Amino acid sequence: MNQGLQTNGPADWDAEPIEDPAANNEFNVFLATVWPGFAVGVGFFGWLFFSIADSQDLPLYCYPSIALAGAGGTVIFARRSGIRKAKWIGVLLTLAAVVAWGYFDTYERTWHNDNVRFRDTYSRWGGNLVYRDLDIFENDARQGLPVVSEEGPMAGTGRPHGAWEVTIRKPDLRIKTQFYWYGEEIEEGEWYLRNR
Repeated sequence: MNQGLQTNGPADWDAEPIEDPAANNEFNVFLATVWPGFAVGVGFFGWLFFSIADSQDLPLYCYPSIALAGAGGTVIFARRSGIRKAKWIGVLLTLAAVVAWGYFDTYERTWHNDNVRFRDTYSRWGGNLVYRDLDIFENDARQGLPVVSEEGPMAGTGRPHGAWEVTIRKPDLRIKTQFYWYGEEIEEGEWYLRNR
């Protein structure tokens, strides 16, 4: 009987712990449950963070951020409605978000020419000048309040087009609206006639 109890294996206290498959399964379920929501949160945070950056190239990181959020959202949607339907809807929604952001997003550049300071707004994808804000100073130092400030939309040709707000500070403060038609200065009535 004693011989039957004797073994050559290690004692119980020397044995390696056996991994609990239930614990591993719970951890895997936790990862599978959490990562899609985490991806959506990180993606949207990156989108908002990079989209307000002043650099021209830095907001390009918004595209992978949108893709990350779209991937997480697709997985969440797949668990509710099936993988096949979610895959196509998720891809289409992500592409729509990327195209919409790239189409409507803009970036700014500031530059000067003698006593004039320009702050130009460009479209993200096309690089077209869509808006201009300029300040005219008394001298090349461009210090203090500008004498004249103008701002308004620009046409794709790089010429002012639309209603511009003009602020004249000297000799008296005056604010007026000036209308342009592809660089041509026109009257307000003519502007409305051409835009009927």
